[in-house]
Amino acid sequence: MSIWGGWVELGRMAGFGPVNLLPGITNLEVDLSITLPIGMETYAAWAMGAWLTKKNIDPAARAYAKWSTFASLAIGMSGQVAYHLLSAAGVERAPWPVVVGVASVSVAVLGMASMLAHRLHVPAERPATPGLVDQPPAEPVGQIDVDVLLADLDMVQPAAAPDSEDRPAGRKRRPVTADERATIVQLSESLSEREVARRMKRSRDTVRRVLQEAGASESASEAPVAARTTQTWPVGAAA
Repeated sequence: MSIWGGWVELGRMAGFGPVNLLPGITNLEVDLSITLPIGMETYAAWAMGAWLTKKNIDPAARAYAKWSTFASLAIGMSGQVAYHLLSAAGVERAPWPVVVGVASVSVAVLGMASMLAHRLHVPAERPATPGLVDQPPAEPVGQIDVDVLLADLDMVQPAAAPDSEDRPAGRKRRPVTADERATIVQLSESLSEREVARRMKRSRDTVRRVLQEAGASESASEAPVAARTTQTWPVGAAA
């Protein structure tokens, strides 16, 4: 209560007093001397709470709350000291430097409170989760990397001319190697015959023939081998 009373009395010494807030509309009289303790001390408590809170707030907002807390407490202490000095000296009206300082308190509180409220609404940056930074995206399981297959094939064998169907007469067909067969079969799982032929630089007939041979060999390897027995009955034998 001593802080409240000191501000109220200092405000009256500096010219704060009853004022009609709505002249011509209604007689709403308010003693403006109470605005000094309400504004100054309330802001000091709010700024200190923002400074010492455990919530994850923006570091700039926390730093501003810290220094504005010190500033508001220093202003409040100066106001209390000024009041007690003037009261002890028997002064009824404060000198003009004190009037200027007291009149600026309300405007200073409004500016500091608006700035702190704005800074508190700025979202704080969340700390990065260990192990989840700069990790490449995972590749889909089961998807064939066409470029890798073709690059591996080029490393195994030198590049050859395209197996075109309109090659000159008498020119032999370029044989298909085992690596090429395996690559054609793998590429056919995700690409069309036309695209496989274009990437492998082979004709569609060659690609189709390789796939047919691969399918036939796979069917033959998966077919169950059944043992067949034939029983011959002698002619005229009784059943």
